[in-house]
Amino acid sequence: MKNIFIIFISLAFSFPPSFNLDREPEIINNGLPSNSIIDIEAISGTQIYFGTSSGLGRIDVDGEDRISSKVVSDAMPEGGNPALVVKEDIIAVSGVTTYYSAVTESNEPKGMGVAYSVDSGNTWKFIEQPIVENPEDGLYHQIEWGGQTLKILAVTTAVNNVSYDLAIGGNYIYSTSWAGGLRRFNFTDDNPSWEIIPLPMDNQSELICGDIDTDVYELNPKDPGDGGNHNHKGFSVFIDNENIFVGTADGINKGVIVEGCISWSHYSTADGLSGNWIVGVNSGLNSLWAISWSTTSTESTGLSYSLDDGISWQYVNFFTDAGIKVYNIEISGDRICASTIQGLYISEDGEHWELISSKYFDNESGQEIYTDPVYSTYLNESLNQAWIGTGDGLVIYDFITNNDEIVQSYNKSNFSAFPNPFFISQDGNVRFYKEIEMGISTEINIFDFSMDHVVRLVNGFTSVNTRGWDGRNSRGKLVANGVYFCKLTANNKDYWTKLVVMN
Repeated sequence: MKNIFIIFISLAFSFPPSFNLDREPEIINNGLPSNSIIDIEAISGTQIYFGTSSGLGRIDVDGEDRISSKVVSDAMPEGGNPALVVKEDIIAVSGVTTYYSAVTESNEPKGMGVAYSVDSGNTWKFIEQPIVENPEDGLYHQIEWGGQTLKILAVTTAVNNVSYDLAIGGNYIYSTSWAGGLRRFNFTDDNPSWEIIPLPMDNQSELICGDIDTDVYELNPKDPGDGGNHNHKGFSVFIDNENIFVGTADGINKGVIVEGCISWSHYSTADGLSGNWIVGVNSGLNSLWAISWSTTSTESTGLSYSLDDGISWQYVNFFTDAGIKVYNIEISGDRICASTIQGLYISEDGEHWELISSKYFDNESGQEIYTDPVYSTYLNESLNQAWIGTGDGLVIYDFITNNDEIVQSYNKSNFSAFPNPFFISQDGNVRFYKEIEMGISTEINIFDFSMDHVVRLVNGFTSVNTRGWDGRNSRGKLVANGVYFCKLTANNKDYWTKLVVMN
């Protein structure tokens, strides 16, 4: 959660690593496209999909064998995958890359559209990120909704317009994005188009389809001080039967879907939420759950829940008291998993939580995870396992033995570093890989572009021939942006590779 975006509002919001990364795949042959795993969804216990920083991955499980691969299709969006959703045979995944803004002199996230499959991933289709053309007159255009004509601010660019979450309901795939708000398209159409769905304004507790005051209503995701609404900045969407829940920068909206039209009730911290920025919603254990992040000193970061389908809310003191940031919620059977900045927490009642070790180590292979945060979890109840997505690989945790199995992908070149470029504040560690015989004395020396020595790493290769580096020099200070030259010395031979570091 180190990467900061400032989009429309003056508050600085942050997202998990690689949400805005556009990098080449880290592997050449079979394997997941990246070790940075943002989301995990399964069609079944034998077909599991992974949204990563370098594209969509898939693992097919056949008994004790697992086949990992990158999903390759012309329909796949470029870049990383901030959102992934699976429902029965339908899969949808969004894309994001970086765009350099000369105005802000910084990289901005750019939405790259949505790929979707209706046949369990055998074939794929693509729809562009939802934008509209500039109106002929002014900044606004009009839409028809519930038999009424509404005023809508035109969102004419995919920059800062990223599908951060997706949901499937009926024949529609729904998308939430900061600039784009809530939109949907009918995936059964041959050439679908995005439909804009209005949400309540910040000062509205409800918005009834067909009964909107058109003289007052305006869909505008700018700052309230600039005529906009935080509640029109979308982050999360969840569908449960005929109800749809949309999290925004101003709370959560409960919608009732009737013949395709949606009427809304709007809830915020005044209704018990710990924070108004809702980045995730899910249901289970007889409750509705919302991941809340604070935007002001009067709010708290944590996990909120509702026992009455989203009308009133409470929050879990365990997370809010410690200020533990939650990224994702997975619920299956009598287990609820909270993927957090500190690691994976598990509960069976939603009140008492246990941290599954934040340090994961595979005793058999010698592999380890160098980063603490967990971004996603899939509970495989049939195997009694938790599949844990981190910024440094996949952990398969066995609830019976409490053992970790770590699955990581490597660029199997002569001597390589990955991820490359290495974003220190996002990736945590860069890994070096070289196939060498175990037991051989090794060292890695890193030099900056001027060939000044930065740091020496000694005898760090594991049984899978990798070594990690946290981007710090010999004095413990983070290195500056730039190109670095890395030399591995093993068995009296030197091997070189180049690494781009970004802070």
